[in-house]
Amino acid sequence: MSRWNLAFWTPGNAPRDDGATLGCASLGMCTQTEWIEPGSPAHVHWPQPIEGSLLRGTYTEALAKLPSGKKPSFGIAFFTTGIGMEDFLAKFRVRLPGVPLVGGAAARAAGKATGEVLPLTTDVALLLADSGNFVLASANFHKPVGLRCEFEPQGARCIERIRMALSGEWRDAVLFYRELQRRFGVAENDFDSIAFTDKTGRNIHSSLLGGYLRTGANLPMDHYLTLSVAERAAVMKDMSSFFAMENAVIFACAALRGFTNRAVHCGPGTVASFVFGELCPLPSGPAFGNLMLARIRKTRT
Repeated sequence: MSRWNLAFWTPGNAPRDDGATLGCASLGMCTQTEWIEPGSPAHVHWPQPIEGSLLRGTYTEALAKLPSGKKPSFGIAFFTTGIGMEDFLAKFRVRLPGVPLVGGAAARAAGKATGEVLPLTTDVALLLADSGNFVLASANFHKPVGLRCEFEPQGARCIERIRMALSGEWRDAVLFYRELQRRFGVAENDFDSIAFTDKTGRNIHSSLLGGYLRTGANLPMDHYLTLSVAERAAVMKDMSSFFAMENAVIFACAALRGFTNRAVHCGPGTVASFVFGELCPLPSGPAFGNLMLARIRKTRT
C-alpha cells in the first residue's frame, strides 16, 4: 500500500506527476477561500492522504488487477473519457459487491478527446483504500414530479421515442422534451433543470442530437425513467449546504455550475471538483450518472 494525495486542476494545469498524486482535470474547483473558474490556471490539493492500492490502465487491465481476497473499504476512480465505464462498473460490482466508489470523468479541454488524469492512464485510475476513517455519500437536488416514462433507445445513450408509462402515445423524443420544458417553465436552451432518473436513483442528463435525445450516461436496460426537476434557487441553497461539510472531497457534475449565481465556498479542509459525469455510491452499488454530487469525508476518529 502507498499514500496518495488527491488533486484537481483546470485543464492544462496538472501538477507534477510525482507518483503519489491521484486526481483529474476539472471544470473549475472551489475551496474554503477560493472559487476557481474553468479558465483560471490553477490546481488544488486535499490535505488528507489516503492509503491504498492504485490500479490503472484500460478497463480490462484494471479489472484483471482487482483483489480476490480481502475487500477494500472503498475506492476512488477517475476516467479519462465520459464513456465506457458502465460495463467496467457492472463487472466491478460483481467482483467486489458492496464496495462503494466515488470519483468521475475528467474535464476535457476544447478540442481534446480525453481528459487529464493522474497518474497517467489509458481509461481509468482506481485507488482501492483499506481505511475505515472515511464516509461516502451522494446527493441529488432534482426532485421527482410524479411522472414515469417509457422510452425506445437508439443505442446506449440516445432516446428515439418516449411516452408516459403504460398509457401514453409514443412521441418523438425531442418534441416530448420540448413539451416538458414548456410545462415546467424551463428555457429551451436549459438542459440541466430537467433530469431523467432511473430506478436506482441515478440521474441522467439529456441534450439534443439531431432527432434524438442524447444522454450523458447509459440508459437503463428496463427502458423506464422518472422525471425530476430542479429549481435553481433551491439547488443553490442545497449545494451550499452540501459543500459546507468539513474535511471532505466533493465530486459535482459540471452542469451544476450553471445553477450558481455567486461563488460557493467549501467548509474547512474541503475541496470540490466539477467533473464531466460523477461516480456515486448508491445503495444498489457505484453508478456513473449526471446532475448529482458525491462526497468522501475524513472522520475525526
